[in-house]
Parts: sequence; C-alpha cells; structure tokens
Amino acid sequence: MDDGCYLYCAVPDGHSPTGDLRGIDNAVVRAVSTADLAVWISPLPRPPMPSVEAIQRHNAVIEAAMTAAVTPVPFRFGQFVGSLSALAARVAERSGEWRAQLEAFAGHEEYGVRVLDPAIEPAVRDVHPAPVSGRAYLETLARAAGDERHRRTRAEVIASELKTRLGGLVVQQRVEPLPSAHGLATIAHLVRHEDAAAYRDALDSARASMPALRFLSSGPWPPYSFAG
Repeated sequence: MDDGCYLYCAVPDGHSPTGDLRGIDNAVVRAVSTADLAVWISPLPRPPMPSVEAIQRHNAVIEAAMTAAVTPVPFRFGQFVGSLSALAARVAERSGEWRAQLEAFAGHEEYGVRVLDPAIEPAVRDVHPAPVSGRAYLETLARAAGDERHRRTRAEVIASELKTRLGGLVVQQRVEPLPSAHGLATIAHLVRHEDAAAYRDALDSARASMPALRFLSSGPWPPYSFAG
C-alpha cells in the first residue's frame, strides 16, 4: 500500500471490518494489526478536506466497529499518517494508552446531555458601542466574568445532581460549558451497553424533577468525550 493512512479507531487485534465497509472518499476500510492492537484505516493519498459528508463517513466507520463486547477507541476526524511505518510508530507511542482505554470502554457507549436554562437572559451586544471610560470597561469585563463563573458553578451543581440521580448507571461523566444563549452545560456519560434502557428511564425521571431546565439528550455514540 503506497498511499498514506487515514485513521478511524483502535480496536482489539482480530476485530476486523465486515463486508465491504467504505469510509472517507468511499475508500475501503481495513484493519492493520501492530503491537497487539488493530487500527481501522483507509488508504488515501492525502488527508481529507473537512466536510459534513466526510465527518459522517468517519463516524459511521467507528460505529460499525462497535459491538456489544467491543467499544473502539475513536479518533478525532482528520487523523492521517503518510505510511504504514508511520502508523506503526504512532501505535508504538500510544499503544499502552489505547489498550487501557479498550479495556475500560469494552461493553460501554456514550450518551450526551445538553442542559439549557430558558430563564438565562442572553447577552446583548452593541454593534456600535458608545465610548466608555477605562474604569467602566473594566467593570463590564468583571461583570461578564462573574456571570460566567456563576454559570459554570450552576452547571457543575446540576451535573452533580444528575449523576447522583442516575447512580451507578453512569460509569464516567465529563462536563463542559455550553456556549449558547441559554446554555449551561454539555454532559457526557459513559454507560454500560446492558444499562441503556435503565439509563434512559432514569434520565427521563431526572428531567421531570427539574422542570425549569431543558435537557437535550443524544446517543448512543462512540466514547469520543472519554478517549482523550
């Protein structure tokens, strides 16, 4: 294979694509084994240009690698090396980390929850602001920073309460700020495959207990938020 390698995910050795799986630019997807791991790749002459279709293809390949027993270590879109030897070097560098993640991810999947508060007043920006003094400008910055800290604190409190209500159904949780007009937090949950139905029921119950907030859920997904 003279082309470079576009990388999708790391999987246990012996876990190969089934059928004629196609990925980025309709290129064939194959498993390359090295260092007791396998990496699903497509041979490509150059890195792909980002597009909605390319990102969808990338994610579809990673989802095809997911089974009840195997959860791949998903790579972010755009990972590319120029040769198989460069791929072997990348695997040698990251193999310990990927093995640990494969063990932790096995039989798990990611769910996302976006938390919004309709009561938050969106910031109003003056396209042509009037001249202000240096002191007034600094006071405006301080108020904005204080509002942001308050929003982050609320997000952490809500995420903590949500995790408590979901109990042992959540194996890991990641919380990030949600930068939108009414956004509080984006929360990622790592959930065991067999707990998916119970997790959804518990999330519905938790949502009902906090009617002032809006919860937008999605999943299951490959564990992008936990792959580092």
